[in-house]
Amino acid sequence: MVAADTKRFLQWLFFNLYVGNHDSHAKNLSIYFLPQYGVRLTPFYDLLSTSIYAGLSRRFAFSIGGESTPSNIQKEHIVTMASQLGFKAQYVLKIAEEMASALGDKLNETTHAVNAMAAAGTEKTMVERLNHHIARTTKSLQNRLFTR
Repeated sequence: MVAADTKRFLQWLFFNLYVGNHDSHAKNLSIYFLPQYGVRLTPFYDLLSTSIYAGLSRRFAFSIGGESTPSNIQKEHIVTMASQLGFKAQYVLKIAEEMASALGDKLNETTHAVNAMAAAGTEKTMVERLNHHIARTTKSLQNRLFTR
């Protein structure tokens, strides 16, 4: 796998943590082999927020540095995970910070675009609820990772 795909994998992981996709297991990753380029990640799929729905698991699909409950993940878990994967902690934390920033930049823009297409009432309410949920989840993890 090339370095760009390694970075994309880490972005995928943090995106799923930020949006609350607790069902982001390895089955949702695919690779393909191109003879001239080697093994590459395919585009991501099954990206959604499962944590917004009552009754679905509150545990992440896999452990992050020994912790699988997203609300318990702290900076030390990310540092442990980075070491387990053979990365410098600063690199992984930088990707976490960049993904949070990029998500924040696009969240309201996407919410407005989807609301423009949504029917009045329930659909718009769900889009707004999802926006607030993702913003809250992202901010909470950012606080645990970057303020100390």
